[in-house]
Amino acid sequence: MKIYFIRHGESEANITMAYNSRNYKIHPLTEIGKKQIESGIEIIENIKFDEYYSSPILRAIESSEIISKKIKKEYIVAEEIKEIDMGIFEGEKGKIADDAYRNMLNEWILNRCYDKKIENGESFYDVEKRFEIFLGKISKESKNVLVVSHAGFIRAIFSKYAENFSLGYTFYNKINNGKIAILDLDKKEGLLWNNKEI
Repeated sequence: MKIYFIRHGESEANITMAYNSRNYKIHPLTEIGKKQIESGIEIIENIKFDEYYSSPILRAIESSEIISKKIKKEYIVAEEIKEIDMGIFEGEKGKIADDAYRNMLNEWILNRCYDKKIENGESFYDVEKRFEIFLGKISKESKNVLVVSHAGFIRAIFSKYAENFSLGYTFYNKINNGKIAILDLDKKEGLLWNNKEI
């Protein structure tokens, strides 16, 4: 099975550097974000997707709506693929919140300290558990699955499941808005990152 992860387009949260995984109704796409999605999906529009899922957060839903019109397939909302919960920094923005986020990802991706988390937030183990629940919903017969999600979530999952990625690759190479990353789950290989072959 291949999972095609697409990061949502640029949103108001990206502009203000706000962290949000709990309020599903704020931070819509910017006009740039809409164009990023429209141009970014060109490389997948001829692929037949067996299943198509979206994070429930507005910036992902709006991205999924654009993609649906292009590929002529409806998406299913899946709570399990939303962004990482930032705990006490939910809704916050600025250097303190950003440093806390980067330090947490550093512990997960570079140091393999998967139990680290921000107070009242999620550890990597929590995120991985969500992903495993999500995988349980997918038919074993599916070959190509499309997932619209978020940078932190995609980076964390790839760092664990794509064994051909060097340590820290997803930490130092953030996936950009509207870009695609492909994970061959059976082989545990990353095939594409930021629309570029690995």
